[in-house]
Amino acid sequence: EFSVAAPVASDENGKPLATSSYLGSSTFKIQDAVATIGRFYPAYFNVTETNWDYPDNQGESAYMGQAFDSVSFAVTAYNASGGATQNYGLFASGLKADFYLSGEHSDRLNIANKDLGAKNWSGAVWR
Repeated sequence: EFSVAAPVASDENGKPLATSSYLGSSTFKIQDAVATIGRFYPAYFNVTETNWDYPDNQGESAYMGQAFDSVSFAVTAYNASGGATQNYGLFASGLKADFYLSGEHSDRLNIANKDLGAKNWSGAVWR
């Protein structure tokens, strides 16, 4: 949750979006106030970086069921204008989205917490 205060509302980066006047007239000034407007929801997410460390001495291949030495990737939150959000990663964990690793042949996916190496992962779910 976050708050905005009139006379100016701003986007996630602090850029002014509007003034507190109605139709640009000072005659119809909107009363200044502070209000909590709720949870911030990015428009969409995208995987922006991936790294699969294959087992030693096997080049870029692995056998079915063989663990990778490490798996890492980055997910970026985007706003409705298509720009990467600047502060979504700073929210408390309870306010962030959960991610599930899935896709074609996801039934074959077997990623252990040690493979992901992050404290927020549980199996293939990031919290």
